[in-house]
Amino acid sequence: MALLHRVSRVYAVLATAVPVFGPGTAVAMGVLGDGWLIASLVLTAAAGALLGARILPDRAEVVAALGGGNDRAVALARDLSMTSGMFALLWRSSSS
Repeated sequence: MALLHRVSRVYAVLATAVPVFGPGTAVAMGVLGDGWLIASLVLTAAAGALLGARILPDRAEVVAALGGGNDRAVALARDLSMTSGMFALLWRSSSS
């Protein structure tokens, strides 16, 4: 779980390149005002916000609970799985 948390933190940093460089690429391609691009950027931003605001902090809490032998880890992991599923849906929808 600790490895997954570290990978997710790196992924979150690298994923910021999508909304940062996306509009510049869209301008170069002449598609900045297209509906599909706007929807994709909104979904990507929502997924990124969910990742930064909920998933990463919740994973850190699960890792801490697992290290301390805490029984709360199961309940925390259950909540995390729901939030991670919502993230996956948003991220996948943004790239379709």
